[in-house]
Amino acid sequence: MPTAITKTVGTGKDYATLALWHSNNGGATSGDLVTNDENVIANIFNFVETSHIYISNFTTDATRNILIQTDSSAKHNGTYGTSSFRIELGNTFGGIFDVSDAYCTIDGVLFKNTSTTGSTQDGARLNTGNITFRNCIFLWGGNNPGKAIAHSGATDGCVIENCLAYGGWAYGYYTNASSTGGIKVTNSTAEGMTADGFFSFSGKTLWTNCIGINCTGRSFSSSPDAASDYNAGDDTYEYGTNSFAITEGTPTDIFTSVGSDYHLASSASCIGQGIGPTSDANVPTTDIDGDTRSGTTCDPGFDEYVAAGLGGTLNMAILHHHRQREGFI
Repeated sequence: MPTAITKTVGTGKDYATLALWHSNNGGATSGDLVTNDENVIANIFNFVETSHIYISNFTTDATRNILIQTDSSAKHNGTYGTSSFRIELGNTFGGIFDVSDAYCTIDGVLFKNTSTTGSTQDGARLNTGNITFRNCIFLWGGNNPGKAIAHSGATDGCVIENCLAYGGWAYGYYTNASSTGGIKVTNSTAEGMTADGFFSFSGKTLWTNCIGINCTGRSFSSSPDAASDYNAGDDTYEYGTNSFAITEGTPTDIFTSVGSDYHLASSASCIGQGIGPTSDANVPTTDIDGDTRSGTTCDPGFDEYVAAGLGGTLNMAILHHHRQREGFI
């Protein structure tokens, strides 16, 4: 079994920044995790990373891999805020966060573009296969928008789940699989894109339980894997026998607060319209907040709606969060 090398990242931690963690091979013996039989884990605390991150130092395989995650104390609550770890970068061509090493997982990170120049900038760029982004939020806050998630190179094995893109990116999720179902985008949301919410360059990305809305182009564009289903949009391009057009007139009728909080409103017509993890093993069993998805149905998008005070497994922190959403506190 590989040795797990866990290092903390943040002020007063093992490494002050994620860039330093990466330049030191995550504390591993070297960047060759396969030969050294090691995994590297970055456990990140609350601070703002302002350097371009390019994950490219490592040799990995399916069991010797990379995990970049926020510590529970720095985990966001499903919205973009200053009390959580975040990467904010602008005025540089390319991406805020590039990954060229396979078998890398990024969990719970906030990304914001702050560009004030004309340079097109993407959020996360997936330059190879077998990369996972989960529970991440991508906010566009600059000029000349790029793609929130940009995957190119016709490689497979990438998974995007429980993610949110908003604020005016050109594309939310732009992917290019080499084989049918080679990339899976599941329970993710795109709102307010200046082009398309979801774009399958090769026609082979699998979209399941996703929401695309209020996009200048299409909610879902370019035919995906034919098995794509249970998606919700506000036009006629949702793809899938069980996909559906959202009936509300504007995004403000679907989400808690457009522009800041994209948790589902209690009256959202898409609640309960997705396929659950019992029926589809690709569906994550928790949402971006850690709320449980179970059974044969669930909600599309990154949020599984839970009414305040309901659910026997809710802990006090989650209960407090949902009461805030419902306006009780």
